[in-house]
Amino acid sequence: MYSRHRRLIYRFIEKKSIVIFILILSAALILLQTSSSNAQVRICKFSFRFNQTIVCNLNPNSTPISGARGITNTSSAKITLDSTGIPIVNYGYIHGIYVGPQRNPVTISQKAIYYYDLFRKTLSKKADESLVNTANWLLENAQFRGNYSMLEYKFSYPTYDMTSPWRSGMAQGQAMEALVDAYRVLGEKKYLDTAKMLLNSFFVEVKNGGVTFKTPTNGWWYEEYAANASRESRVLNGMMYALLSIYEYYNYTHAPEAKYLFDRGVLALDRTLPHYDNNGYSNYDILGTLASIQYHHIHVDLLGRLYNITKDGIFKAFHDRWGNYHISKPPLMNPALLNRKASQR
Repeated sequence: MYSRHRRLIYRFIEKKSIVIFILILSAALILLQTSSSNAQVRICKFSFRFNQTIVCNLNPNSTPISGARGITNTSSAKITLDSTGIPIVNYGYIHGIYVGPQRNPVTISQKAIYYYDLFRKTLSKKADESLVNTANWLLENAQFRGNYSMLEYKFSYPTYDMTSPWRSGMAQGQAMEALVDAYRVLGEKKYLDTAKMLLNSFFVEVKNGGVTFKTPTNGWWYEEYAANASRESRVLNGMMYALLSIYEYYNYTHAPEAKYLFDRGVLALDRTLPHYDNNGYSNYDILGTLASIQYHHIHVDLLGRLYNITKDGIFKAFHDRWGNYHISKPPLMNPALLNRKASQR
């Protein structure tokens, strides 16, 4: 009798153990999924051609957060979509100044790229319609200026003392990518024609209403925050994104002028890159603003992609140096920055 009871007890324990094991395994899988999801919220891909890592929100009803380059703190900006699928960025307050809900050409361009990729994968009618809407917004807001077109920001941006309207080399490039994508799907020449007009803007200097700082021997720098009276901030990630967009346009069209612009920009980045090094860490801009850890990783990623295209040794050198950054070697804060409110990305 005792033996029979013992066997029953053992069977009960075994069954209970199996149940407990299944529960533990399920909990572990849920935690892993949550952890993975949280990691994706911090870093995901918004350009499927370059797999560019960027802080974003994977909610299908939202858009990449730090794709909006005007955001000072990516966690504080709220991005929503209107009824046509076009994003609106609510900046709230930046350095005590109310900026509020705005249209950001970079955010809209990146959302269009997202719709393009989604349509390719799913043939979703909604994705197709949203791609048309975002691409048409870019068409309608690209201001014709003779032999080039320009997208302008219609709000002031206090961090770099930008007053409306201002321009962005990164926005010009991202919009080119989005419009080429629209042309690939829709086949309407107006999208490719406008992309070409946006490309032409890179030939125009900032002082003349464009986005480029030209030098005779050190290449051309494509400014992310460009205005006639603004500080020359030379934001690093914006320059690299612009270069990759120009290369993407060249890769699709084989236009020699795009290759020329890419080569001039690569020369500028090659000559300027050492100025962004801070004890093995990267600065966000030429003014000495430290990059956040997210943007530091983005710098490393973009340098790797540019090296894969150009085989420029300095890109690999800083990709490896910054990629090997260790927290035991903290970057050196520029004393001049301690008393001013700089954008900490």
